Amino acid sequence: RKLDNLYFNTSHFYKIEYYVDGNLYHTEYLKYGSTVPDLDIPEKEGYSIVWDTDIPEIMPENDMRINISYSLNEYEVDYYLDGELYQTASVPYGSEIPQIVIPEKEGHTIVWNTDIPETMPANDLRINISYSLNEYVVDYYLDGELYHTTSVAYGSEIPQIVIPEKEGHTIVWNTDI
Repeated sequence: RKLDNLYFNTSHFYKIEYYVDGNLYHTEYLKYGSTVPDLDIPEKEGYSIVWDTDIPEIMPENDMRINISYSLNEYEVDYYLDGELYQTASVPYGSEIPQIVIPEKEGHTIVWNTDIPETMPANDLRINISYSLNEYVVDYYLDGELYHTTSVAYGSEIPQIVIPEKEGHTIVWNTDI
């Protein structure tokens, strides 16, 4: 049997249009009073999803336009110097990570213990920095020839060494230790 003049009554159906960053993403036709289903919006690394309006649980008696956008996230960079929080920076995702100035410390070398990415990832960062005590080489020469070598940490006492006596000679130190 043939159906002529089939009529679909749309008088109680309303439309929800979802726009993501200004582009139509999804259209839903719902009957007035029905439950509005959840809509999955794709995640975008380093961004939060922002809805311009609350989505009702029950379809109202009107069409709706929902605008959705992505908001750039900021993450924290914590710089620790010798285990103590030294400085903090808020950095937007994908931006260059700021370099900070670490004060020099006599007899020490600044050591960056964390590989720093070129741009801010989508997570907080902890950057560990420490001072490493320098060691220096002390060479002892006897009669113009290297006699003894030792390493000494900065600020440590330089060890005295025993120089063998040589008959008829006096030991003369040409550098104060």
